Amino acid sequence: MPLLKPLNEHLLWKGAIQKANYPEPKKWALPMELPPLSYYGRQVPIDGAEYKKIQYKWCEPDGLVKSYNIYSAQYWKGVRERQQLYRLRAS
Repeated sequence: MPLLKPLNEHLLWKGAIQKANYPEPKKWALPMELPPLSYYGRQVPIDGAEYKKIQYKWCEPDGLVKSYNIYSAQYWKGVRERQQLYRLRAS
């Protein structure tokens, strides 16, 4: 069930961020898919040949999860773009 909108919304307290009308935070298009650490919520970790099979399926050769590498690359691309924009505005 969705949350109901308050009747007197104009009377509610607003913080500085709400008053400044900042845009909504950016949502990443890629889901963060992580490999399972144990089966069916058990406390016993997966190890041995089964762990190697899961690691091959989910991870890059450097050991990081494949979806994380994509997410990380997008993040650092955005950082570089923001740095360039900042430097152009500052000069």
